[in-house]
Amino acid sequence: MVKPIKETSPPRLKPFPDRSLLQEPSMLSYRSLLVFSRFMLLSMFMLPGVNLAAVNIDKTRIVFNAGDTAQSVNLINKAESPAIVQIWTDEGDIHLSPDKSKTPVMAMPPIFNMQPGEVRSVKLMLTTRSALAPDKETLYWLNLYQIPAIKKSDGQNPRKLILPLRLRLKVFVRPTGLRAPQPEDAKKLNFILKGQELKITNPTPWYMSLNAKVDNAVLRDIMVQPHSYVLLSPSTSLNPGSIVSYEVINQNGNAEKYHGTLLDTVVH
Repeated sequence: MVKPIKETSPPRLKPFPDRSLLQEPSMLSYRSLLVFSRFMLLSMFMLPGVNLAAVNIDKTRIVFNAGDTAQSVNLINKAESPAIVQIWTDEGDIHLSPDKSKTPVMAMPPIFNMQPGEVRSVKLMLTTRSALAPDKETLYWLNLYQIPAIKKSDGQNPRKLILPLRLRLKVFVRPTGLRAPQPEDAKKLNFILKGQELKITNPTPWYMSLNAKVDNAVLRDIMVQPHSYVLLSPSTSLNPGSIVSYEVINQNGNAEKYHGTLLDTVVH
């Protein structure tokens, strides 16, 4: 029996420009800075004397199924210089320092060096399930913080800029008794026109990460919490009865395609 959806006050998300739906890659190559914008980051790549770390990870998400106590991820240093890597998890606060972040998911080892071309396995340990919601997934975030090594020649160059980089991955932890979602579970999502807003409801106990297209609106990087909903503000008007084409990212990081109908009333 599906539990009623909790009517909280979710954030209103903005749509991305209209283009084809994205699928997540099998090897993460995102280079996201904590404070610089994407434009600034691209500009940095073009500047001489900038040293960037390039440690990538082989997954787009980590999932602890019921009964799992450990998971492993593989890292590879594609740079031509060594890098210092620190790994920790948090509950979603990107500004929280590692020493203040407390979650039941621990990385072993939490900090280490990686030589150029080195491949290294890092184990993630689930220390307890007592803090988890008993009937739905819990979401944590894995942080991969990397600093390229400073060469002696770099230390003598006052114009040499060393940029630390940070990757963030979702970590889904399922309580005892909660199975993995099946393809038909993604069909339970409802798309409802509410005034000028699009409401996406998720009556399942799993987080749903998706991209969607309805009429001329393309909506990306949507995540709906279990037993909850999100409100979106499309840049174009929507029509009840329109076909909603959406893709849900499964636990392997692959996109599964679905179709639904845009409703103008809540179906019980």
